[in-house]
Amino acid sequence: MLAAAPTRELVIALCHMLGAGQWDARLSRACAALLEGFGATRVVLFLTDATGQAVELATAKAKGDSHYVHPAQRLDIGTGHAGSCPLSQAAQTGRTIVMSECPHGYDLTRISGLVPMPQSGQSLIIQPLRGAEDARLIGLALLALPGPAGALPAYLRLLCQTLADSLGRGHASQRQARDLTEAQRRLAILRADGQINRQAHDRTIQQVFPGTSTPTRVLRNKLMQAVGQGTPLLLVGADGAGKERAARLLHRLSRNRIGNFIHVDCATMAGYQLVRELCGYKRGAVPGIEGARRGLLRQATQGTLYLDRLHEADTDAQVFLARLVETNMFRPQGSERDMPSEARLVFAASPALFDAVEAERFMPTLAYVLRRTLVSVPRLSERAGDIAEITSELLAEQDDGPFSISPEGLAFLATASFPGNLRQLETLLAEAASRAGKSDMALGDTELRLAYNLRPTTEDTSLPSATEGLRMAVQRFEQDIIRRALIRTGGDRRKAAEILHLPKRTLAEKCLRYAL
Repeated sequence: MLAAAPTRELVIALCHMLGAGQWDARLSRACAALLEGFGATRVVLFLTDATGQAVELATAKAKGDSHYVHPAQRLDIGTGHAGSCPLSQAAQTGRTIVMSECPHGYDLTRISGLVPMPQSGQSLIIQPLRGAEDARLIGLALLALPGPAGALPAYLRLLCQTLADSLGRGHASQRQARDLTEAQRRLAILRADGQINRQAHDRTIQQVFPGTSTPTRVLRNKLMQAVGQGTPLLLVGADGAGKERAARLLHRLSRNRIGNFIHVDCATMAGYQLVRELCGYKRGAVPGIEGARRGLLRQATQGTLYLDRLHEADTDAQVFLARLVETNMFRPQGSERDMPSEARLVFAASPALFDAVEAERFMPTLAYVLRRTLVSVPRLSERAGDIAEITSELLAEQDDGPFSISPEGLAFLATASFPGNLRQLETLLAEAASRAGKSDMALGDTELRLAYNLRPTTEDTSLPSATEGLRMAVQRFEQDIIRRALIRTGGDRRKAAEILHLPKRTLAEKCLRYAL
């Protein structure tokens, strides 16, 4: 039918029919158009892959057969295969290859199972399909003809060109849809992984800062938000509240865990010393020092630089740190160019920082820039309702543990004062655990009271002080003797009474009097 159509309009009308319907139906109609247009007995259609260096078998159709197939086959058509392979030659040169009976010089092993080899009076055509706009190779068509093939008429060349344009648009759309589907699949995986990581991070943060009180939950939420950020962070809290504990937790959970966690005390160095430690110096840049040194900013690459006691940094240090926070650049001493910092900056300060700003002892620029990422670490007294969970977690971290604690011990901790905050409680539990010795022993109020009341002293206690008389000195001496006996016996009052040669009831009365 197509061979009898002399006009361009009929050819274009047939090819535009290919643009309708699903992609598989479009391929089927393309094969049908080639079968009818060329009068072929079989058509095999290849389409190029995303690399352009290979073709994939899309569909095949034989005369009188309405069924098309998708055999899984992929053939390389790159320059390395262009020697005797007719597919590669047609793809590389863009010319139509016509083979008649007993073709010489071609290697047909790659296509022998796809189309019948030309016999007497038969022909095989390999037709490249290229787009009209960019001449990009869309695919290859293999056509088995029942008779000899001559030069392609104009209408057949027009048919192949229009087919190429139509298939090219459809192939690009299909590839985009496939890429979109793959991107959506990967995004779903990433979201699932992110949800899993978030849940794991939430559990880890809850282990380090356990409890259900409002200050604890606010702290955990702030830390969870800070995990995924790389911006400088300011931790504000009283001494011993757990600022370094929070900083190390963030380092462990964030992407900066690849590098080192480096602690810097801003209060122990003058400004120029701090700048030198952070930036490093070139060889010969520092008088009296021959070698070079990498600064802490470079040593903390892909890690965390923890700058403690920021509120006690001097003016020179504040000026440098303000520029570092603003530009994320630093310059080693003796260098002629700035370098970017790849370390996350985590600052720690006491609430006195903002009092220092109001008193004009601290740069307001640096303070208020860091205030945007401020995380407040509450005192232990603000987390009094969490004392049981906190104690349980700290005891689980003991080297010889895990230890447990008795209800009497918890009752004592709930009423005790901890001006040293979490650090004091941690030290108290470590001291009590070391006295207990055995991890299967529950820490009672005796061990905790002993550890809590233990105070190191360097004064001469052999004589009464100027403000106490002999009776008070004797009581203090008696209290100390009883405390030592209890420490030696691990809090066992019966054994302590035997050592002191006291009735057990008498010792119990003295322990009650001295709060031992």
